[in-house]
Amino acid sequence: MIPRKRDDELVVEHTDAEVLVYDLRTNAAHHLDADAAMVWQACDGEHSLAEVASVTGLGVDAVARTVAQLGELDLVSLQPRHTRRETLQRSLVGAGVLAALPVIKSISAPEAAQAATISGPGAPCATGAECASGVCNIPAGSTTGTCT
Repeated sequence: MIPRKRDDELVVEHTDAEVLVYDLRTNAAHHLDADAAMVWQACDGEHSLAEVASVTGLGVDAVARTVAQLGELDLVSLQPRHTRRETLQRSLVGAGVLAALPVIKSISAPEAAQAATISGPGAPCATGAECASGVCNIPAGSTTGTCT
């Protein structure tokens, strides 16, 4: 499992090596001592508990207990380890690389009847569908008229 710190709806204040975290969801404040702060900050969703221990210089047991405590406070969640492909995709998205990949946009071409030209005012017409206004003035006794 990979620990990931929560960073939404939190107000974080760093003081020397310690961190104060105010949770806007629960209206609770948490003080993390230097070791807990190092663990919390290393929980980036990319590194295992053993890797977090290596980065912080703490033992795996100490990291596991700290992560468990942070999890109870809803400051850390545990996620399954991602495949290399998922990790690469996430890192590329984070770096903005995937945004630079080619984009394909598609539109549908209208059928011939839908592509017919619509006539403006004064143009000859047989139905309102031929006129931009939708109105074809056909005099009595005639089969054609003019668009309005």
